[in-house]
Amino acid sequence: MVPNLSSLGRFSPDSRWLAATYSEAGRSEVYVLPVGDPLRRVRVSGTGGEEPRWRPDGRHLVYRYGKDWFEVSFRPGTPPAVDEPVKLFSGPYANLPGYEHSLFPDGSFLLLRDSGVDVTRRLHVITNVEVLIRAGAAQAP
Repeated sequence: MVPNLSSLGRFSPDSRWLAATYSEAGRSEVYVLPVGDPLRRVRVSGTGGEEPRWRPDGRHLVYRYGKDWFEVSFRPGTPPAVDEPVKLFSGPYANLPGYEHSLFPDGSFLLLRDSGVDVTRRLHVITNVEVLIRAGAAQAP
C-alpha cells in the first residue's frame, strides 16, 4: 500500500507506469511511478494536480487542477523525465472525481460542462438490466 495515493490512478498504454494523485500537505499533486516500485515516484504536476489521463501515445499526461487543464511530456527511463506542465485551457467544467473527463483513442477530450447548479454527487449503477426488464415484463398485465 502506498500512503496518500488516490484510487483514481491510470495505467500507461504499455501498462508499465501508473499516473496517480497523491495528497500531501493539503494539496493534490500528480505523480508517475513505475509498476512494481511504487515508492520510486516522480512528480509531474507543477503547482497542484488531479485525475491524470494518459494520451494514447503514452508520452503525455493530461490533468486538471481546479478549472485549469494541463499537459506534461513524459519520457520513460531510470529515472523518467518530465517537462514543465503546459496549461491547455480553463473553463467551468464539472468536478466529479473520476467522471468529468476522459480522452478518446485519438487523444481528443470528452469534458462535462458544469451546469452551475448544485446537483447530486451520486452515481447509480444498475447491473443486470436485462434480467430486470424481463422480470418487469413478466409482471405486466
